[in-house]
Amino acid sequence: MYEVLSVGTSAGPEEIKAAYRRAALRWHPDTCPGGADRFMMAREAYEVLSDPERRRGYDIELRIGGGAGSSQAARRAGFADFEEQLAGLQWRQAEARGTWGYRMRRAAAQTSSSH
Repeated sequence: MYEVLSVGTSAGPEEIKAAYRRAALRWHPDTCPGGADRFMMAREAYEVLSDPERRRGYDIELRIGGGAGSSQAARRAGFADFEEQLAGLQWRQAEARGTWGYRMRRAAAQTSSSH
């Protein structure tokens, strides 16, 4: 999500907000035909990174091996702290149902399956 908005992991709220605005202007479907997917990705990234609790959960997910190429030992080390594990699970549960992008993809899937 940091890559989607082109910000570093230490970016502050104002930097994230400015990066989202740049991405939204660039990829908005009204100005960029075919940019809807990238616009939705930027919107999801902003939703997560602008909310301190969701950002914390996302950072934990990255640290415990959510990314490709992470070693098994690094994943096990990330689960050593029970609070981090619990926060990661809570974040994944909220992320699965709470994002704007998820709702949009679900609505699109329901629309296409009903036709």
